Amino acid sequence: MAHIEMTEGRVAPVDAKKLMAAVRRAMIEVLRIPPDDPLVRLSTFPRDHVLAPARMREVTVHVLMFAGRPETTKNRLYAEVANRFEALGVPRGDVLVVVHDVPVANWGVGGVPAGDLDLDIVLAPDAE
Repeated sequence: MAHIEMTEGRVAPVDAKKLMAAVRRAMIEVLRIPPDDPLVRLSTFPRDHVLAPARMREVTVHVLMFAGRPETTKNRLYAEVANRFEALGVPRGDVLVVVHDVPVANWGVGGVPAGDLDLDIVLAPDAE
């Protein structure tokens, strides 16, 4: 699951669907999750709803995922999101990716603990 946050007017106009698709493709490729799995949302905040230092990155991408993936996989995800955004006209230096490693025990799907479901998730793709 991912959530993209941007402040209105701080990034050159880019189609929101293209940004969301870029994050989804990066997650599928790097994290090796099923193509129909990742939910990606985008929120744009009016300038007067954001109080941030001038050095703040223009686009923040929060990626929530099951804990257990190695640092090398996360590093590849950071680079892949930045590469894909750069291809859409967003400078890579304006992209901040934050990974939230959430233990499987802290996820529930349809009222069932995620650990009790067969979710076809690869937690250590670098190990294969």
